[in-house]
Amino acid sequence: MTLFFGKSILIVEESGLLETKVQERLAHADARIIGPLDVFTEVQLAVGIFPIDAVVIDMELDVEAIIE
Repeated sequence: MTLFFGKSILIVEESGLLETKVQERLAHADARIIGPLDVFTEVQLAVGIFPIDAVVIDMELDVEAIIE
């Protein structure tokens, strides 16, 4: 998990469960979790404000609903 040491990771999902699992696994790696976000404008804003090193996207996410 040293790969994620000090990195900013953006979480895009609806349920919040993925974010919890990711936080548990990366807590000791000093990674900064941004999210979970489920609205496209929030994702755009986060990308514009924070330096993002990685993005984790829930594969069951309804992308069309987020973009609307």
